[in-house]
Amino acid sequence: MKEFFTEGEEDFQLPEHPSAGDKEEFIPGAGREYFMSGDLMLSPGEHLLNDDADVKLTDCVGIKLPALRKKRVYVTCEPGIHNMRSDFFDELLQHTLHVLRVPNKYRVDVELVSKATIRQYNREKRGVDKVTDVLSFPSIDYIRPLKPRDPQAGKFLLDEFSGLYQLGEILICRSVCAAQSQEYGHSMEREMGYLFVHGVLHILGFDHVTEDGYRMMRDIEEKVLAMVGLKR
Repeated sequence: MKEFFTEGEEDFQLPEHPSAGDKEEFIPGAGREYFMSGDLMLSPGEHLLNDDADVKLTDCVGIKLPALRKKRVYVTCEPGIHNMRSDFFDELLQHTLHVLRVPNKYRVDVELVSKATIRQYNREKRGVDKVTDVLSFPSIDYIRPLKPRDPQAGKFLLDEFSGLYQLGEILICRSVCAAQSQEYGHSMEREMGYLFVHGVLHILGFDHVTEDGYRMMRDIEEKVLAMVGLKR
């Protein structure tokens, strides 16, 4: 089996900001493989021109099909908590993986929760009885960023439905996010994007217990947010 990530045995180093050539090759949203197109009329038995799709349509003459794509972020929210569109997080995940030079073949679950819920999870999972802004739950353990403790663990994370590997789950407290966006004087989208990217880095093995780790995470976070127009 191939390595779960492409870094192999080498220590992770933050790459330079992608060059103009790299940017031309990486198209935001290009990893969103479309299985069906709402603008195409497909005849019986016609295959869609997509390497990742294995779809054969037999009884759809003259039918316009809705556009379906391979989602990389699945978002749920508690009752009464305003949701965020999944493509907002999808784009951030793709840019994060791009900056880290990780293949775009992973998915993440996000849940937007209340203060009471995130406090409960913080208490039960971390032994910290207080409200926080974001919690991350990686699917596997890491010995360092992008380096799983068990190289074979990744094969159990494959979601056969989407064909993507499940990295983990991120909980974000929306009300804390809103309060922090006001405190720091920037938009709700900027704060939500920051918390999401921060959570993604945690489920990829990054941490900020040391000054170097903190600076590395902040550098990556700001690069990703800048790529989607969410600068400070």
